[in-house]
Amino acid sequence: MLVIRSASGATLFASATATVLAGALHEAVRANADLTTADLSGTHLRLSCLLGARLARSNLSHADLSHADLRMANLAEAKLTSATLTRARLTNATLTKASVSKADLTQADLCFASLQGCDLRGARLTGTDCTGADLEGANLAEADLTGARLTGARVAGADLAAARLVKADLGWAELAGANLAGATLVQANLERARLADADLTGADLTRATLAGASLVGALLMEARLESGRVVQADLSGANLAGADLSGARLGRALLVGANLCQANLAGVDLTGADLRGADLRGADLRGADLTGALGLV
Repeated sequence: MLVIRSASGATLFASATATVLAGALHEAVRANADLTTADLSGTHLRLSCLLGARLARSNLSHADLSHADLRMANLAEAKLTSATLTRARLTNATLTKASVSKADLTQADLCFASLQGCDLRGARLTGTDCTGADLEGANLAEADLTGARLTGARVAGADLAAARLVKADLGWAELAGANLAGATLVQANLERARLADADLTGADLTRATLAGASLVGALLMEARLESGRVVQADLSGANLAGADLSGARLGRALLVGANLCQANLAGVDLTGADLRGADLRGADLRGADLTGALGLV
């Protein structure tokens, strides 16, 4: 008989027929058994079918869940520290306040998953699909999201300090108040993203696309936006002091009241941009195209 126990040793489910743990788990899920607080740490559950599993507050740290089916599973407050979830299917899963730090979620499917307040520090999410996911208040500091898809995702107030988002797709994402200080967003897509009051201090946005994005009141001191596409973006009240925007395209962008002190604007396309009230003291405007720009004396 195979028994699934909680961390305290209590029996949560017993199988008289299964010969491996994955089989017992499959039986438990089919029986809609409550596996809350189950201790499954270090287990091998590759390819397991855990569709809709009730695993809140369970311990799955260091478990191998690669290619597992965890769609609609409840993993709220679960421990998944250093777990392997490569190519796992977590569509519509609940991971609210789960601990997933240093886990490997390479190419996992997290579409429309609930990850509010989730701890994903140092996690690997390269190529992961987080389309429409809710990551509000999540901790993604130093996480690797290279090539990840976060289209339309809610990432407001999340901590992405020093995270790697090279070529990530954040189009239409909600990032208001997010911490992206020191993050690497080279060639990332942030078209129509909402970044009001976000902290992008020292972030690398070289060749990134920010067309139509809202960066009202955002902090971009010493940020790199060389050759970026920032057309029609709203940077009203943003702080771009010391930022490098050389070669960037900011046609028809709103820079009302923006701080551009000591910014590198060499070769920038500012045609039709609104610079009323902007602070350009010490800014380098050599070769910039200011045709039709507003607010210039």
